[in-house]
Amino acid sequence: MIRKGVALFDVHLTQGALPRPYVAAKKFVSNHLGKKKWDLIVIGGDFMNMDSLSHWDRDKRRKMENKRFFQETMRARKELDDLRYHTKDMVYLEGNHENWVEQYIDRNPEMEGMIELPKQLELEAKKVDWIPMNELYKVGHLYFTHGMWTNKYFAAKHIQELGCNIVIGHKHQEQTFSSSAKMQKPIKAWGIGCLCDSAPHYMKGKPTNWSDGFAVFYWDDKTGDFNMYPVTMVKNKFLFEGKRYG
Repeated sequence: MIRKGVALFDVHLTQGALPRPYVAAKKFVSNHLGKKKWDLIVIGGDFMNMDSLSHWDRDKRRKMENKRFFQETMRARKELDDLRYHTKDMVYLEGNHENWVEQYIDRNPEMEGMIELPKQLELEAKKVDWIPMNELYKVGHLYFTHGMWTNKYFAAKHIQELGCNIVIGHKHQEQTFSSSAKMQKPIKAWGIGCLCDSAPHYMKGKPTNWSDGFAVFYWDDKTGDFNMYPVTMVKNKFLFEGKRYG
């Protein structure tokens, strides 16, 4: 049977207003299939910005005021509930921002068992699978991970090191690379755009070269065959299957 999924990378939720690209993607998720549900939603990592544990602001106490870990997790929990309603299955790939929690526990081991994100986000109750950072999640012959390399040709680097069809975020840029060796099946890497605020405070007004977007994918659950469709947003608007969204 042919299944249909959507992948949302790098939302970077904060306690402020929801990022406008994410709002557009969220409306697409809830409206595109009507009363039907997606077969799978992949949360591609850095869904949360984790301001309360930010490496950028760790020693800036004034900036850290009113940034609370449990407020952040409550916000993310609500958004996950909204998305989970529209899909049969959901997976959450741990990104480098979510991994700040594990790094905090390493520095403060007395917090072990208390603040881990799968527990705080109630993922088991929501039936959301948690995939640790840098592990691969397989859907047919297609793999997903948050992203391991951020060099100029990061899509090619993932192909070189992983050797599989792979969908990645992390870089906040769209990029594709394919490898077609004569004695092997063609493989391809897709870098997917982000769904976050394009002018975060830590950039201090500097322009970014980020691109907004997400991905829709289809796969055959018997053969593993698939097709990937990156969706590019321009000013929170995009076209998909002959319809205008945003």
